[in-house]
Amino acid sequence: MPLTLDSILTLPPPLQTGISPKVANGLAFAFAASYVGSLYIAPLIPWAGRPLKGTTAEDSASRIPLGHRDHPTTMRMRMRAVSMATRLSLAGVFWTVKTVGNYDVRGALVPTLDLLGLRSSALQMPFAYLLAPTLFLGPLVASWFDGTLPGQAKFGPFHWGLAERRNYLVGPVTEELLFRSCIIGVSILGGLPASWLVFGTPLWFGLAHAHHALQTYRDGGKTHDALLRAGLGCMFQMSYTTLFGWFASYLYIRTGSVLPPIVSHVFCNMMGIYGPGTASRRHPNHKLAISVAYLGGIAGFIWGLTKF
Repeated sequence: MPLTLDSILTLPPPLQTGISPKVANGLAFAFAASYVGSLYIAPLIPWAGRPLKGTTAEDSASRIPLGHRDHPTTMRMRMRAVSMATRLSLAGVFWTVKTVGNYDVRGALVPTLDLLGLRSSALQMPFAYLLAPTLFLGPLVASWFDGTLPGQAKFGPFHWGLAERRNYLVGPVTEELLFRSCIIGVSILGGLPASWLVFGTPLWFGLAHAHHALQTYRDGGKTHDALLRAGLGCMFQMSYTTLFGWFASYLYIRTGSVLPPIVSHVFCNMMGIYGPGTASRRHPNHKLAISVAYLGGIAGFIWGLTKF
């Protein structure tokens, strides 16, 4: 799989002086820290918990304690906070481009949008949008046997509430704009190699999810067992978020667009983790079909990576 940048990410002459790798990594750290930090600063901001239209009943009915990540008020506060952190990080990239290239405000707009992957939709590269569904062929087949896919009997009505807004809209969009667009953008300005863009920058994404261990520890009563579960859960979550980050970063540098990573992120969040062992236990009469689908999905995904 080629680790080369799409032409849209090639720096124009005014930006080729770039920034130092140390500054690039410093900005990446600042962006990642602002995202995670905003989750904990949000409760201290008076306007952050302001009720949103249509959600007050959900607040009053919730049995989840205030401060838990799944409490409606906490979700609203955090969504506002990460949205603000993302906007500030995007502004930080714009200011860096403007300063390095000695542009005026209007002149800095196009090179910033290019660097952030916001000027291309990559629709000429359909494989970029099909890779995630291909990888999930096994879970999709298992879900079909479950009868839970759209149009099937057990699909049921889809509820669009605060949790869905967080998981399928605000979370994927803000995370990809910050951890892909902003961090890869300043890394390109820093002259960091394509291998670092794909395999190094996602480490920020993985580390940014480590804070979930704190919630697990609190929910478990702050016991020794809770600490152990939090540690193991943290390692698992950091592992799969880093793996997804490798994939999303590759999509980004090969397409020059943040849209394929966002769409893939939304799809993966909707699918969740559905292992082949679970699928086979649920449908013992279809073990062969499930195994072929899982293996075929992995093979198709690897093949597809080479096609754009």
